[in-house]
Amino acid sequence: MSPRRACAFALLVVAACTAYTPDSLEPAPAPLPSRLLPLHVGPGEAQLVHFEGVAPLAIHTDFATVFRRDLEANVFMPDERRWGYAEFHLTFDDDRITGLGIVLGGLNAVTLFVPALLGAPVTVRERTLQAEIVLYNARRVSVAKYVITGRHTYTVSAYKRQASRRAGIEAAKTIMEQFRAQLAPHAAALNARLRETGPVS
Repeated sequence: MSPRRACAFALLVVAACTAYTPDSLEPAPAPLPSRLLPLHVGPGEAQLVHFEGVAPLAIHTDFATVFRRDLEANVFMPDERRWGYAEFHLTFDDDRITGLGIVLGGLNAVTLFVPALLGAPVTVRERTLQAEIVLYNARRVSVAKYVITGRHTYTVSAYKRQASRRAGIEAAKTIMEQFRAQLAPHAAALNARLRETGPVS
């Protein structure tokens, strides 16, 4: 095997062995220039995330954690009071093989899956999420709604555990990144609307 091919193979193995860890749920530091007044995450703090579809509870908890931690780290300003509510509705969740994944699967079949047994990717898939994020004032009246799609492409290998779960987390982080970008120009106006009804009593 040539040095170039050996290097490429090694990179594939490293990519295939990337694992899910608790740190995967931590948000990247990207605070808004003008932060939003803090809100309860979920109406009356009763439920963090609402779902339209069926998926494992652990995955739902991942999305709820990403949503809450990103809001606390990057969106909300320091304030002990809560001025309304924030909801995350997961409206679409899809996980499918990509064109490259089909080709890679065919190559593995031709080679009797020997590269896969050595740790190389078996296929490539894409996780797609769509979420509706709704912000409410203290009277539970909607003041803003965002419908955002997030995607993440990932490899599947014989030794890579929870790859789809990790991809879902990354797709959720992409949604939060887009949410912050869309929220930033309107944060001051939203704060004014939240102050009109005052904090949650």
